[in-house]
Amino acid sequence: MHQPETSDARMDVPAAPRAIVLDDDPQVRAILGEAMAMAGFSVSTADCAAAAFVAMQALPPPTVLTTDIDLGEGRSGMAVAAHARELWPNLLIFVISGNQSSDLALESRLGLHFLAKPVRIAAFLCTLADMLSAMGLTVVPGTPPR
Repeated sequence: MHQPETSDARMDVPAAPRAIVLDDDPQVRAILGEAMAMAGFSVSTADCAAAAFVAMQALPPPTVLTTDIDLGEGRSGMAVAAHARELWPNLLIFVISGNQSSDLALESRLGLHFLAKPVRIAAFLCTLADMLSAMGLTVVPGTPPR
């Protein structure tokens, strides 16, 4: 298990909302993490469920979780999503898979949003911005949401 990595290059501004990006594929993790950072998030990345559980203990609580469903050995991304939902009922959770299709009943029950791989980053960021706006937050690319 690797320790989660966190990046927030903006030391002179108020803390940005936090995102946790969980994926066992290092390329997907890096691309999503960088996209979220460019959208103004402080990003913690994790390569397995255990590392994601460690990241969840850090403050501030996350605003967004993106998780692959199939993480290989160990607990699944759905288990991480379910645990995160218990901790933070209003957390935006995106589940990602290249092998599964959307399960509307499960998405509805856990309040999840499904993304198929390959993730269309621009569409994901637009959807995320709309959801954050509905929560009273605005996002300007390259700056922290306010």
